[in-house]
Amino acid sequence: MRISRIGLAIGAAGILLLASGSLAVTYAAAANATQGLSARVSAPPAGFNPLTASAAALKAYGFPPRPTSASALAAWTQAMEHAKTYVAPSPVWAPAWVSPEIQPATETGTCSTNWAGYMDQSANNGGVAYTQTSADWVIAAVPALGGSPVPAAAFWTGIGGWGPSGSNVIDQAGTVSIANSPTPSYRMWVEDYPNPPQYVGPVISPGNTVYVSVYYEGNGQTEYYLENESTGKYTPWPASTPYYDGSSADYINEMPNGPGTLPDFGSVPFTYAQLTGGNTDGPFADFNYTKITMYSGSNCTGSVLSQPSAVGSDNESFTETWH
Repeated sequence: MRISRIGLAIGAAGILLLASGSLAVTYAAAANATQGLSARVSAPPAGFNPLTASAAALKAYGFPPRPTSASALAAWTQAMEHAKTYVAPSPVWAPAWVSPEIQPATETGTCSTNWAGYMDQSANNGGVAYTQTSADWVIAAVPALGGSPVPAAAFWTGIGGWGPSGSNVIDQAGTVSIANSPTPSYRMWVEDYPNPPQYVGPVISPGNTVYVSVYYEGNGQTEYYLENESTGKYTPWPASTPYYDGSSADYINEMPNGPGTLPDFGSVPFTYAQLTGGNTDGPFADFNYTKITMYSGSNCTGSVLSQPSAVGSDNESFTETWH
C-alpha cells in the first residue's frame, strides 16, 4: 500500500431496514468502479452481544467467526468483550500503493526492503490454504516530518503476498501512522491488493490497542473487522475481494511509501496473533513460521530498519522495533 493525504469517497448505493430493526447499507465505488468494490454492511440491533450470538448472527453483522481452539477462542473473546459501539463505515480510497515484495531467504533468515514481522507459509505447513488471520497491537506515535512522499509506518495482518512463491496478491487490514506535518495522522484501512487500500474503521490515536481480523470466507468475499479496543468502537466491513491465494498468514510492519520513508515508531507489541489454515486455528507460532527483517538494501544488505523480537512463550506475541 502507498499512503497519501488525499482519497476518493465511496458512496452508499442503497439502504434497507431489516426485520431485526437494524440497517443494511450497500456500498459501491461511485467514482472508481473498475476497482470492483462492493460491500453490504448490516448494523447490529441495540443490545446485540457477539459473545452470546449465534454463528449465523455473527456472520449477518460482520463479526469474526467464533473459533474452536482454546487459545483462538480466548483471543476472540477478549476482543468481543471490548466491542461496545458500532461505527458505520465511511470508506475512502487511497489513490496509490507499493507492490508487495519479499527478498529471497538467506542463511540468516528472510529479508525484505519493505516488510518486517512474521508469517506462516503454506509451503512449510503441508500446503494448507490460510483463510483467516487476526491480531492485536498498539498504535505507534510518529514524529511530524512531512515531505513527499510522506513517511509512514503501516501495521497489518492478512493473507498472501509472499514474493518468492509467486504471490502478488494480498488480502489485508491494519493501521497506519502517517508522519504528516504539522500533525501526524492515524488511520485504519483494508486492502485487497492489487486494488488500492480503503481507509475505513473507527478513529484511532497513539497508544490505543486495536484488534484486526481478516476472514476470507470464499467465493471472492472477505469479512474485515476493525476494532479500537481502547474506545470500544468497531467497524465490520464485508467486501468483495477478487484477489486471494492463501499462500501465507502475515503479521507485518510495512514501509508503504518507498525507500527512506519509515518514520521512527519506537516499538509496537503484537499480541493474540492467530490464524486459521484448513480446519485448524491457533497461534501463528504453533506452526512453522518465518521471521522477516526489513533492511535498507536488497538481499540483507545495508542497515536494519525494522525487526521483530523473538516470539513470546505464548506463541502468539512479539514486539516490532524501529532501528
